[in-house]
Amino acid sequence: PPVTAADGYPQEPITVALADPSEEAVWLGTATGVFRYRPTLREFERFEIPGGVRNLAFDRNDPFRGLFVLTAGGWQLLPRGGFSTQPAQPPANRLQPLRAEDIDTRLPFVRTMSASVLVDERLRQYRFTCATLVPHTEVYFLGTDGRGLVKVDALMASIELVPFGLLDWGASAVLAVSGGVWVGSDERARRPGLTFVGDDFQRFTYEEGPRGTGFAGTRSGRPRTVASCASSLAAPPANS
Repeated sequence: PPVTAADGYPQEPITVALADPSEEAVWLGTATGVFRYRPTLREFERFEIPGGVRNLAFDRNDPFRGLFVLTAGGWQLLPRGGFSTQPAQPPANRLQPLRAEDIDTRLPFVRTMSASVLVDERLRQYRFTCATLVPHTEVYFLGTDGRGLVKVDALMASIELVPFGLLDWGASAVLAVSGGVWVGSDERARRPGLTFVGDDFQRFTYEEGPRGTGFAGTRSGRPRTVASCASSLAAPPANS
């Protein structure tokens, strides 16, 4: 299920994330520390890291040793069961997040095929921001700066757009309907429009209006609250 600040999710931006190979947990790095989240317990644990977190890694040969953290002062080791870090040399055989720059080396065919997913129907261009490999497969998921996720099968040399997330960072209104919610972009959005989010968080569809003009609207009269709008609107049909 979704995890929010009410569960302990960090309020500050996440700079890096890494799944733990030795237990069901994920580590989240921020500008002030690192968080371990255990989904089975729905529990966050915070460790303060002087200098902030720039990268995370495990030793592939000995993942039980602990988490390696790259800070402004160099690499540190947070031992298993420990509460503070200590200076350490990074492992030679690292398990760490992929960078967007690594994709050109690992998947050279993606550059020639990326136009099909990094340019939308309004000819806006996007870029890759991060990447991850599904364990024990040759399937990669690439993050973008506004185009959702891109799924790449290295064996089949195929690339597929996987819609995910809102049209833009801001949201001005949310309306619950059967099967999910409609979310409206705020007035400052680079991509104003509507996002439908399925209640299983697996379906994302977008409506931005006509290609030439987008949605046009005029505010008039006294603004209405989201609650009053929701009470006066029926659920739109699936293709609205």
